[in-house]
Amino acid sequence: MPVIKPGKLRIGGAARPEERKEQPLIKTREVWDDYVSPKTKKREYEKGAGNRMVPKSVPGKEPRRDSLFKEGSEAAEGAEGEKIEPCADYALIEERLGFKFQDRTLLGRALTHRSALGLRERADYERLEFLGDAVLDLSVAHLLSDLHPDAREGELSKMRAALVNTQALAAVARQLDLGPFIRLGRGELASGGAERPSILADVMEAVIGAVYRDSSYEAALAMIERIFGAALREVTPFDPKTELQEVLHAAGSEPPNYLLEMVEGPEHAPTFVTVVVVDGEIVGRGRGTTKKSAQQEAAAQALARMLYDAPEATLAPGQSVFIPEALLVRLPAPQQTASADGQTIQ
Repeated sequence: MPVIKPGKLRIGGAARPEERKEQPLIKTREVWDDYVSPKTKKREYEKGAGNRMVPKSVPGKEPRRDSLFKEGSEAAEGAEGEKIEPCADYALIEERLGFKFQDRTLLGRALTHRSALGLRERADYERLEFLGDAVLDLSVAHLLSDLHPDAREGELSKMRAALVNTQALAAVARQLDLGPFIRLGRGELASGGAERPSILADVMEAVIGAVYRDSSYEAALAMIERIFGAALREVTPFDPKTELQEVLHAAGSEPPNYLLEMVEGPEHAPTFVTVVVVDGEIVGRGRGTTKKSAQQEAAAQALARMLYDAPEATLAPGQSVFIPEALLVRLPAPQQTASADGQTIQ
């Protein structure tokens, strides 16, 4: 029987000097090949900025880069590969706003969605939107207090909420026709992002922030007064959620409870469906691009049922069936009693 020496299995013996060197598991390569399918030619990738692998450049031919690897802004492409550039005639926007920018890069940034930028760029409208939101709230409060000297604080708050919500701001952005100027990535553009209320409202706030940053609060205040126009004078202090809570409190009912029933549509453009429950019964349903707008619509529907005796519910556009348990509940008619003098009391 053969004798196995201790060093043969590396037991009790030192490793050979040449075996102490650490061998890399993966050989470092500067260029990688990608075989998509047997019928297609291989594509080569090389190291780009940030050590990311990007398609290798071919002399005389610009490679089509995936949005994941883009380093700067990139125009969206149409179905046939043609590039779709957003409108860049900022003089039109300045004319509609009644304000001329000293630094137009602020306006360009206010019109740039983050989907149009690279992973490391931060030149989108979000910071200007944050600033514009505060300027808008202060400006609208300032203008409403001047235009409605007899309104109480609660009424002014309701009027401001009616003017600065997503739908109202999106309507102002549509009047200014800001959609064609918004820079979007391919995915957002293909899904109709330039007409989405949430993006339009964000851009509107960012433009207000850009005006404030470029000039002063007084300039932003004057611009807001111009673009909102008659809405500042004609707005009424109606907030469906607040009104519903007040009506229920006066009737001795429990406060309304808003429940998210479902989320419809694609992930990038969801539609929220919310129901409002009172005393265990569903009394309103609303749809909206935000949870808040869906709750407001549900509250408005409930108020219409309670206060204005709205007609029986009908199928909304796009609906095919009703859920019987989710139908609005009609409140019972008030009972009539006769008083001592024969008059009818409700």
